[in-house]
Amino acid sequence: MRLKSLELTGFKSFSKKTVLIFDSAVTAVVGPNGSGKSNVAEAFRWVLGEQSLKSLRGKRGEDLIWNGSQGAPRAIRASVTVTFDNRDKKFNVAYDEVKIERVVHRDGLNDYLLNGTAVRLKDILELLAGASLGSSGHHIIRQGEADRVLESSAAERRELLEDAFGLRLYQWKIAESEKKLEKTEDNLKQVASLRRELAPHLKYLEREMEKIKRAESLRVELKEFYEIYLATEKAYLAQGAFALESELRRPKGELHEVETKLNHLSREEVKVDERALDEKRRAREIISRDLGRIEGLIEARRMPMALPRATEAITKSRVEELFGRLETWLAEAETSKIVEVWQEIGGRIKRALKEFWHPPASGAAPTEDRTAEIKDLENEQEKLEKERAELETEISTLLERAKTVNEAEKEVFALRLRKNELMSELATLKMKEERLALEKNHFTTMLAEAKNLLGGILGEGKIEDINDRAAQEVARREIEKRKLRLEDLGVESGDTVKEYKETVARDEHLAKEITDLEASGASLRQIIEELQIRIDREFREGLAKTNQEFQKFFALMFGGGTAELILTKPPRAKRDDLELTAEIPSLNSETPSAKEEGVDINLSLPRKKIRGLEMLSGGERSLTAISLLFALSQVNPPPFMILDETDAALDEANSRKYGDLVEQLAQHSQLILITHNRETMSRASVLYGVTMGGDGASRLLSIKLDDAMGYAK
Repeated sequence: MRLKSLELTGFKSFSKKTVLIFDSAVTAVVGPNGSGKSNVAEAFRWVLGEQSLKSLRGKRGEDLIWNGSQGAPRAIRASVTVTFDNRDKKFNVAYDEVKIERVVHRDGLNDYLLNGTAVRLKDILELLAGASLGSSGHHIIRQGEADRVLESSAAERRELLEDAFGLRLYQWKIAESEKKLEKTEDNLKQVASLRRELAPHLKYLEREMEKIKRAESLRVELKEFYEIYLATEKAYLAQGAFALESELRRPKGELHEVETKLNHLSREEVKVDERALDEKRRAREIISRDLGRIEGLIEARRMPMALPRATEAITKSRVEELFGRLETWLAEAETSKIVEVWQEIGGRIKRALKEFWHPPASGAAPTEDRTAEIKDLENEQEKLEKERAELETEISTLLERAKTVNEAEKEVFALRLRKNELMSELATLKMKEERLALEKNHFTTMLAEAKNLLGGILGEGKIEDINDRAAQEVARREIEKRKLRLEDLGVESGDTVKEYKETVARDEHLAKEITDLEASGASLRQIIEELQIRIDREFREGLAKTNQEFQKFFALMFGGGTAELILTKPPRAKRDDLELTAEIPSLNSETPSAKEEGVDINLSLPRKKIRGLEMLSGGERSLTAISLLFALSQVNPPPFMILDETDAALDEANSRKYGDLVEQLAQHSQLILITHNRETMSRASVLYGVTMGGDGASRLLSIKLDDAMGYAK
């Protein structure tokens, strides 16, 4: 992997787009103080994920954006892009060229892009960690921090060394695993809590399932009883319906015939004939009486004519008697409703009788008058005889018809009697039909009830003796007993079984989840332990290699002497401290690990009795720090190193030694040197000069070595 370029746009003092090309092993950036050359190093740190604005000499995100001047307007955002050649696949991506870009906006929001695609900061950090790069570490040495490794604590120095040994990725994995482990443990607690909460309900459902099992056993028994009972009852009803249909067929048919005959023999016609016969008989009697009266009158009228006057010896009492009879007959004739003409005849008879009883005073002879009167009476008699003959004929006809009607009446009576008998028979069969209908309704109800209880899974049972109703009643009582027992259990299998299955599945899922989480936790602990062991092993191996290189570079810089990195144990706690920490569980919950070991530096200068860092001068500290940093770069060479004025405190002689070391480092890593030192500049293949224009913006230009010193002042 090789660093190709750095592009700055609107970052700090670089208002315009500025591109630095790194196509040589050593590149130097020079310029006067305040020109903005250190912003180049900060741009590297920022694009590689630096989150501390304080370390970038800012307070807010917008402090990293060009703020404008009279000659150049302020930028709305700042961006830095670093480009790497990744043909060796040092970065774990498929691209042969990797571009990492970071953008900050005025509102402080940051965007991260990988080859133009938006990604998370986490993705960038993981990518860089895999290549032993980052925003800080031994490959980026800030201005004035060359001896940071000397001033750090033993624990901080160990972290710096781990970073230099390429163990950051392992530390990253440990941190991720610890986060996962913490989350896993939290999830495990939650899942365990959920399962504990579920347990009482599961026990309740298990008891309900026991009831359901007993209920299912009862349902099996009930099903057997139902099937036999219903099959027998069905056969019984079918037989009863068939027999009843056969019994009804004959009386229904006969009743239909009887009613048809009765319709042809209407009783209303008989009544009309009887009234007409009675009227004819009464008219005949009246005519007969009137004929008798007329015969008597004729006889009476003829008597005076045949007998002498002396024959008028009829006594007054007899005439009065005759007159009374005639009065009676006439009264009856007047009341007759059949022959109205008798009213007129009766009047004439009355008048004749009065004349007979009281003869005219004129003294005229009655003979002619009586002859005419007799003639009239005879005519009337003839007329009445004729009418009586007609009545006799009608009466005879009516009597014949009455005879026929009488026979019809007898037939009607017989038919009505038979109809009543058939109606009574049909009523009896109707009651039987109603009982059969009730039994059928009861059968239908029991069938529906059985299907409801048993879920509609009835089969055809064995048919018992269909005529043994007592046995059917016993079977029905057995069914009712089991229904009551089933009701007493009071379970609804459908929802309960479903809920039980869901709860069991939920419990099994939680149990499996607990097992998986426990396994995951154990796996994560094992990963953390293995990574820690690996870190510790590789750290010790790297420490041994570093000591070899550190001794070599130290002796080169100082012309002799010894230098060594040693592991230190954490200080043993005092009894009071142990008692105090024992009272605080969080402080006493973890045992010290190997990582708590620190790194200290033991050295000895030639020709001096100096054996501690605190006794070194400023120049000696710089040389010691440079020796250590260069030693680290040899153990795990980074793709590139940025050294920001790490040679500022060196004299001319040590500057040459520093230059030699730079050339040696350039064999393994690209170097970007920010310097004022001519000796250091002379070791660079490319020189970039940074100057500050009148608008306050930094500008970049290529210069020659001869011009570099003057440009840097």
